[in-house]
Amino acid sequence: MNHYDLARQIRRNLQPPPGVHGPWQFGEVATLDTTSGTVGVYLDNSPGGDGAAITSGIPYLDSYSPYVGDPVLVARMVGAGRSQRVVICSMGGSGTGGPRGRLNATGQTVAATATAQKVTLANVDINNGNIDALGFSSKIVIDEAGCYLVSACAGWQNSGGAVAAGRYMTMIYVNGAEVRRAEEDINASGFPVVPVSDIMNLAVNDYIELYVYQTSGVNQATQGDTHQTWLSAVKLNSSGGGTAAVSFGSPVEIGTALADGSAATSARSDHVHSGLGQPIGLTGATAATRFVGGTTSGAPASGTFAVGDFVIDQSGSAWVCTTAGTPGTWTQMGGGGAAVPDVVQVAEAWNTATSVTIAAASSGHSLIMVTNSTTGQVTSPSCTNVTWTQLLTHTSAGAFYAIWVGVVAGGSSGTTITMTKPGSFNTVVVLEVPDSLTPVAGTTGHQSTLNGVPFATDLLRVTGCTAGRLVVFAAGEDNTTQNTLITPNVPSMGIFSTVNGIAMAVGYVSGSVASLFSQGSVGASLICEVY
Repeated sequence: MNHYDLARQIRRNLQPPPGVHGPWQFGEVATLDTTSGTVGVYLDNSPGGDGAAITSGIPYLDSYSPYVGDPVLVARMVGAGRSQRVVICSMGGSGTGGPRGRLNATGQTVAATATAQKVTLANVDINNGNIDALGFSSKIVIDEAGCYLVSACAGWQNSGGAVAAGRYMTMIYVNGAEVRRAEEDINASGFPVVPVSDIMNLAVNDYIELYVYQTSGVNQATQGDTHQTWLSAVKLNSSGGGTAAVSFGSPVEIGTALADGSAATSARSDHVHSGLGQPIGLTGATAATRFVGGTTSGAPASGTFAVGDFVIDQSGSAWVCTTAGTPGTWTQMGGGGAAVPDVVQVAEAWNTATSVTIAAASSGHSLIMVTNSTTGQVTSPSCTNVTWTQLLTHTSAGAFYAIWVGVVAGGSSGTTITMTKPGSFNTVVVLEVPDSLTPVAGTTGHQSTLNGVPFATDLLRVTGCTAGRLVVFAAGEDNTTQNTLITPNVPSMGIFSTVNGIAMAVGYVSGSVASLFSQGSVGASLICEVY
């Protein structure tokens, strides 16, 4: 297959934006100039027809080792006329040995039947590397496992003339089963040409075939032109070329991305290209880092991560792994502060509460509740689709405090939380967060203060927290004639001031310390880190 055919095939199969003025072009490496770090590329410059032209002096990235014959993706730079170009990656194996194969048809009759028909592909265009393009059996057999760009096309005619109206399909079969198809509906007579392509992970001895199907009601024929009916496969990320796979609609990798997150080496010791999400690697900034995905809220709670891995949650906060592990230790990025939890709702019940009314909480969310009773601890909290766990308790001069976490699962929660209070007094505060908590208590702290003394102050401080975890801050009041005001050391949401109840807030700890400053008529202060 000549350069013109390859440029045209790349354009058709990968469907780049129409027109020479788009941001991308595809072509084939024709010449090398390793001194200047440039290549000459046959570019497809004809959006409406066939043909290719060579453009010399196109630079390429350090991580790409070019070979003559490589199909490449060329980026057109922003600027006047968009004349500056750069080769950003190869679309397959090296031009000197990357597995690739192509078969074309001689034309055959296709009956209007209810089943697909295999196309006879007797002519071998390309057959190099660890791949077998077998014309005698009309299939391409894989000899080297990996990720492949598989493309096919079927052109249609009827005794040299236009085909009748109907649906015309091109299908790629792997190991005798359909894996991808494309189709075109012809409302009037015409000459449909139907291409299809996909990126596939193929194993040794997998075989690829071209099938077609048509619904015109009469016999039709595929065209025997080598530019119209064919099947091809080219291995992506082939050894020897140092190149990476490109999948449109999927992340594009440039260079060699290492699984452990370490920086790959290249021709220049001060300039390292690895995959997108990997560091560029300029001098002074070569430590490993990877963008590993996202979370709904907060740092990952499961999985194994390396130092330098980072995620972005759906609240807009970014988190970086500072200690490798499962899930490792994470710190929230940006100004050194922590994200503010999304509190969905807050509800209270005062003095003699045996229940509290809430809006139905969503499945997967968590309810955090603080109770303050007399005589003994509140027991047996209950709410539909909520499982409750008592994480922390404290007794202060006849007042019994507790922090509870309820996990909502199996559907939305009920709208009433009931509980048993042992004495005549009980005050309850509950809030809902979208976090799916375990729940297990991490670092905790609690202490009594100057009970009933107006304007008393109290500072509770705990160490050993894990950055990114949710922390509950609470303070109870023993003198109902004075306000209680709490100030956590991290950005928080909740009830910060109360006249005759419980002040409670939640926040994500940004380091290893969580502290709570309470002021007013404070009976006790509590801090509880939650997994």
